[in-house]
Amino acid sequence: MPEITQTVRLMTLLILQSAIFISALRRDGNVFSWGSGSYGQIGKGFFTEALAPTQAVNGESASSTAYLRNIVKISAGAYHNIALSDDSSVYAWGRNANGQLGNNTITTNDSIDNANNYNANSPKRVLISYDGENMQNLDGIVNVNAGVNSSMAVGRDGYLYSWGSGANNTTGVGSTANSLTAKYTKRGESFYSDDATDRIGWITSATIGDMGTSVVRYDGSVYSWGKNSTYNVGDFSSVERTEPVQTGLREDRREAIGVATLYTDGVATEVYNDDVNAANYNPLPQRLLYQRINILK
Repeated sequence: MPEITQTVRLMTLLILQSAIFISALRRDGNVFSWGSGSYGQIGKGFFTEALAPTQAVNGESASSTAYLRNIVKISAGAYHNIALSDDSSVYAWGRNANGQLGNNTITTNDSIDNANNYNANSPKRVLISYDGENMQNLDGIVNVNAGVNSSMAVGRDGYLYSWGSGANNTTGVGSTANSLTAKYTKRGESFYSDDATDRIGWITSATIGDMGTSVVRYDGSVYSWGKNSTYNVGDFSSVERTEPVQTGLREDRREAIGVATLYTDGVATEVYNDDVNAANYNPLPQRLLYQRINILK
């Protein structure tokens, strides 16, 4: 058992627990997983469980013994893993029922005996098409995050890339359809003069969940999108958002959403009514006014 002994001896940098498996990033850039491997999420080239930490191989290599190395960040979804290499490339493996691996395929049947099954049992590069036709590897990435059935990456250029399930609008690409490769997240409400294209930019950090996604921009502003049935967008509404909107109350831009109600400890307080504040409505942001956000404990 030399591999297991070595894993214990070298300090682990990051460990993640998903629904049915655990993954760890070692300080030397190697990735280990254990637990259920029914969708290939162990990354060793099989669809069975791993009873002890097992090192992920490089699915892009012709050699079955070439390990995935030089990884600086990992993130685990419900049944898939994504990893960021020190050369800014992105790898993904595991279940692919919604295109969350970003390799331009999708699982048609979770059975490992099905010839059309596209779950990946070893790490493969995430792809992107800039012209809608030709595929190339996604590069220039500085951070990655895995959602339940979707994934995202922040580019060195400050743009956000998303792929996988669009069922709850977590990808922010303006559609609820699955995205099989990385796509730019739409600009949405982020109307800044430095946004030259229809995509949200200047992103410094991002997080993605099952029902929604939130990002922080360089100026400290927060934008969110998603299902919003549980108010996870934070825009004083329960309106489903397919593209980014600014989280929190922006004083200089009153949206006509009727009466906005803030719930604190189960007590409803009317924040504003658009009829009363109609004179304050300004469709273009002039200056961002920040207010304190109280965190419920």
